[in-house]
Amino acid sequence: MKEKDQEFDSLLKEITSLPEPDYNKKFDADVQNRMLNQLIDFSVQYEKKKKVGAIMKNIAFSVTGVVAVILFVVLISTTNLWNSGDGGNSLAFQEFKQDDWTLDSEFEHGSITFLGKPGEIGVANFWDETNAFLVNSEHHIIVWRLYGDPEAFEHELKEIGTPDIDYGDRFRIVGVHKETVTEIDFLEGKEISIVPFSVDGYRGVEIQENNITFPKEGTWSLSVFINNKLFNSVVIEVTK
Repeated sequence: MKEKDQEFDSLLKEITSLPEPDYNKKFDADVQNRMLNQLIDFSVQYEKKKKVGAIMKNIAFSVTGVVAVILFVVLISTTNLWNSGDGGNSLAFQEFKQDDWTLDSEFEHGSITFLGKPGEIGVANFWDETNAFLVNSEHHIIVWRLYGDPEAFEHELKEIGTPDIDYGDRFRIVGVHKETVTEIDFLEGKEISIVPFSVDGYRGVEIQENNITFPKEGTWSLSVFINNKLFNSVVIEVTK
């Protein structure tokens, strides 16, 4: 601190020892005019910057509004069930043809082992401990999980959570046999319950069917249609 004080005192002495300026010579009319013009220029530039700032602020608010509209549209579109996964093609029932016959893998969700696509669609046979699907067997208690916003399912199907509903063409699960192209509408004339679920951070709806029979062994495509549009498919192997 003492060294700083000494430096300050030394600087102060140097300043006070400077000769007094001759104001008449140094600040003549020419110098004063230049100073005045500089002040005027500064004032003009300052006003321009204020106007530009106001315009940019309005533009920013406009852009923010546009972004808000876009975000709103995106949020609304997320309630559409056909934004991701195989359901993205939203094919009509009459147009659908299974092109990919790759067998789906098992995945765990909660305490259940499913066949299907994690976070999109899963099917399990509660009757069999090995999750097998057997030909000509009525020993199938099949549980489906369809992943998505339950409100979006409700928007499409109505009556979610109401027991024993015959949804007709609003909700169909259709099986196609790869080798013979045999086609079965598993829910035709049946009453089912579609209920919301929320497990391990995932949401969607769950459906249980009883006494499903596969007339032939081999590879089967099981496709879910909502209002005659493909939601998603699972490919399984039916064995003896």
